[in-house]
Amino acid sequence: MVAKIVAESTNGKVIDIAKIVDAVRPRLDTEEGPFEGRVPDAEVEKDILQILNTDKNNGNKFLYIFDGQHHETYEAYT
Repeated sequence: MVAKIVAESTNGKVIDIAKIVDAVRPRLDTEEGPFEGRVPDAEVEKDILQILNTDKNNGNKFLYIFDGQHHETYEAYT
């Protein structure tokens, strides 16, 4: 809720990490079955970069607000 309020008042865009993880998970399924386990950080980062690059290519400038965290440690996040 706070992220949404900040985004609305600052030309911001909320990047919902949980939604991105949920979107990535089905792409990791194999013929042997659905993907189980933790979605790799690199896969989440690819989707985030795709969002940022799409906005950049469309000439959009936002204050990005990251809602949530997927990395296991702060060091991995930075």
